[in-house]
Amino acid sequence: MAGRGKPKRELPALAYDIAEAAEVARRGETKIKHAIATGALPARKDGKSTIILHDDLVAWLRSLPYRVPTLPALVPPLESGTAESNAKRKTPVPQAVVAKAVEDVGLRTAAKRQSRGASAGDQAVTT
Repeated sequence: MAGRGKPKRELPALAYDIAEAAEVARRGETKIKHAIATGALPARKDGKSTIILHDDLVAWLRSLPYRVPTLPALVPPLESGTAESNAKRKTPVPQAVVAKAVEDVGLRTAAKRQSRGASAGDQAVTT
């Protein structure tokens, strides 16, 4: 009669310990601990146990910065495939992210030139 009762339902996890949070988020335990220590990932204590709420873990993951594409990725794809096949292969990047990436690259380039003590003529070429 042991197998005749109601089947056990799998309940969604509401909270995780550090090891479980690292496994679920597919991040290392050290990264989870660092995020907690810096305040980026809220955690709670229950006695000696550290608890991370599911919603807090998801919010932390969503707060991570977007991967900024490198400049070669901003160049339109070659004519090797149709527009439809290229669209399936690449995830579209939000236009604001692309604009920010281009701006950041320009700012970093200008900062490098200034830190190297470039001449005024080199800085005038920057667009």
